[in-house]
Amino acid sequence: MQPAPIIFFFGDGVSDLSAAQGATCLFVKYKPNGENDLMEYCIKNKIKHRLFQSFKEAQDVMKLIIFAETEEERQSIIAQEWPEVA
Repeated sequence: MQPAPIIFFFGDGVSDLSAAQGATCLFVKYKPNGENDLMEYCIKNKIKHRLFQSFKEAQDVMKLIIFAETEEERQSIIAQEWPEVA
């Protein structure tokens, strides 16, 4: 049986709310002013997300997931607690 496809999604606002629910890995753009509708929505609805400042940072996480040697390793990376932006 083939593993389910991984759906990566990048967003930062109200227009991204519905897509956020279907993402396997959700990357939310960090906004220094703290006004981020998507981040607030994720917190309120307990949707796991990863804040990112640059696409390079997100790309590094994506590479870990895509190039994981086993499906167990891939799922472990996806399930990890993702630290917030410092």
